[in-house]
Amino acid sequence: MAGAIVQPPFVFHESLPAGGEFGESTPVVAIAGWLGCNDKHLLKYAEAFNSLGAAVVRGTMPGGYVFSPFDAGRKRYAAAALEAVEAVRTRGGVNRNVYWIFFSNGGAWVWVAMQDMLADGGAFFAHGRALRGVAFDSSPAYMHLFTGAAALTETMRQPLKAIVYSLFVIVAGAWDVVAKLTFTASWLPSKRLWPLLTNARTPPKKLYLYSEDDHLCDAAKLRELMLVRQSRPGSKVSAVHWKSSRHVGHLLMHRDEYLEALVDFLS
Repeated sequence: MAGAIVQPPFVFHESLPAGGEFGESTPVVAIAGWLGCNDKHLLKYAEAFNSLGAAVVRGTMPGGYVFSPFDAGRKRYAAAALEAVEAVRTRGGVNRNVYWIFFSNGGAWVWVAMQDMLADGGAFFAHGRALRGVAFDSSPAYMHLFTGAAALTETMRQPLKAIVYSLFVIVAGAWDVVAKLTFTASWLPSKRLWPLLTNARTPPKKLYLYSEDDHLCDAAKLRELMLVRQSRPGSKVSAVHWKSSRHVGHLLMHRDEYLEALVDFLS
């Protein structure tokens, strides 16, 4: 079964395991897509999890929230996403285990935005207690200036791509200079994301899927983050690393290894 879950103004999509079985032990996987992701691409990942016996809820945060200096939109989206996933996770009065997978920084910001909601006393504390693992595909991407420009224009065509890329570099570069002069650099989304990810909650499992030649996701910076996260007690950190692959395209290029990693993640 597949269907839409509407949490105005957002829409999420649900799909059940291959064969349609949805019992008490069925894991629920939530997928947070990358910036500008088309749902037909996210569906391929949902189908992969469905083939492994998981129910899936998928959605992508609006692009404007990813680059916004304000948290309100991101938190609004994260709350709606959690509400949608909870509707599936607790269907029939069952307390099922839940896993999340976040793609690029469009997904990573969703993870950051929901932190307070998952804590004891938060609006979705039961979801936090049922959370068994989080995975990051091509994520998080350390936000160098030109990386942000490349991410924003990744799916655009010329000449629009060149125009938007140049404007982003000029505006973001000027904003960065002003922020440093006014001692407000720590307010910039690009500067805030990494510390917030470093200090995020520690689920039982964390899985990173990345490649060395990803032009958007700095592999060296990601490994630094993984080492910090690995030093935190109570979490098993694992990674699948390819010498050559494509940003948010690892399933397409390395399907067997990718599915093997997902099996271990859900076990």
